[in-house]
Amino acid sequence: MSETNSTLPEGAYPIEGLLYYGGQWKYGHGKSFAIVTSVSAILSTVFSSLLVAMVLRSKDRLGTAYHRLLMGMAVGDILFSLPHCLFHAMVPKDMDWLIWGAKGNQATCTLNGFVIRVGATLSLFYVCSLILYYLAKVKFSKTDMYIRSKLEPFLHGVPILAALAQGIIGLVNQNYNTTGAGVCTLAPIYEPGHCVGYEDGDIRPGFEIPCGRGKQEALYRWFSFVVFMIPPVVIVIAFAMIYGAVRQQEKTIGRYGAGALNVSSVRTANDPPVGDSASSSGTSRSGFQKMSSLFGSACKSVKGVKGAVLGSRDVSFSNANANGSNSRAVMHRAFAYIMAYFVTWIWAVVGEFMNLADADIPLAYNYTWTILVPMQGMFNFLVFIHPKVKKLKNDEDLSWPRAFARALSTGLDIKCTSMKKSRPAADAMRRRTPRQLLTACTVSSRRGTGSVMDDSFVAEDEEAESEA
Repeated sequence: MSETNSTLPEGAYPIEGLLYYGGQWKYGHGKSFAIVTSVSAILSTVFSSLLVAMVLRSKDRLGTAYHRLLMGMAVGDILFSLPHCLFHAMVPKDMDWLIWGAKGNQATCTLNGFVIRVGATLSLFYVCSLILYYLAKVKFSKTDMYIRSKLEPFLHGVPILAALAQGIIGLVNQNYNTTGAGVCTLAPIYEPGHCVGYEDGDIRPGFEIPCGRGKQEALYRWFSFVVFMIPPVVIVIAFAMIYGAVRQQEKTIGRYGAGALNVSSVRTANDPPVGDSASSSGTSRSGFQKMSSLFGSACKSVKGVKGAVLGSRDVSFSNANANGSNSRAVMHRAFAYIMAYFVTWIWAVVGEFMNLADADIPLAYNYTWTILVPMQGMFNFLVFIHPKVKKLKNDEDLSWPRAFARALSTGLDIKCTSMKKSRPAADAMRRRTPRQLLTACTVSSRRGTGSVMDDSFVAEDEEAESEA
């Protein structure tokens, strides 16, 4: 990067000034951003990988729509977080004067931007798909077969197509560049500080990437804005419908009992057999006699249904409480995934508004964004494993850390030989630290052999599907 002031175009910054002022940022906030981003992304990648492993080692693996949607969401989280784990090593070394850890070239920067964009879009839209899945189960009472054949192709197809469209648009228009943020997705046109005073297409001596690289900036930014805005709108509307459906179910059950949700399915001993008719008796009846018989059977059926609902009121209300609790549990699970989405991505959505308005983004906001945005994978994993941890905590009187360690070991199908012991041994097990609980376990060599994870526990992570 050697040059003389006499060779600089008008308005260009000398390299000494770039190194001095850029170095202040590079070894100050720039280094902090790189470390914070990578640590958050590593945590998210680890937890997303654990979610994938637990799904693949569960009883049904990818045999349920819920697990398949979770897998898609986890893969998106991994693709988004993984490029952030490298401490800015994929950023071109042309930006070494400003970005701490920049060791790459334009090819690595393009790969960085493409993978981040595809992963982010997959993650965002799979959250939508998961909430729409809950909506189909809770409000519309769709069966697994219906969801698998009619809805699931769209629940997977839309996220994949949106992600590919988002990634390819940036790839074709050379929009994966960086200007100092440490990632290659926020600068559709390459205009770093060392390009000031140079024309588009010029390559400053000592550098490799042409200034002004990229085109169709408006298309890139507006398409990104639309992609970021669709998921929150869909999520809010879908969850409002889920909430309304749960409230209506609870009101109906509380007033009439569980049978009121599907009275047409209630049959009594007084109901005539299906297909019973006058012709089967072998005797001839008049039209009046047929009408009287049908009317009488209808009256008996109504009385039978009334007796079935009112005569067993205690049982009905017991079922009502169970159904209401199940629907509410599904709603709570959906809400937890929504909160995991908003805690991470609301910062990016607001940032897109700021970018479109050419507004300056405060430093504190950048730190918050940097810490939280890569961590959706971790939040999704905590939502996924929470029912298991809570069940173990209540059933075995464990602390939260010990229950988490147990849930993690059983979810990964790890054999803990001393789990099913006598009462003193069980008490001793509960006194162990989470680390001791994990180190006392070994992965079973054969699926299901020696595992302490029984069927009820395996099914816990499918609560939202089976209980809807």
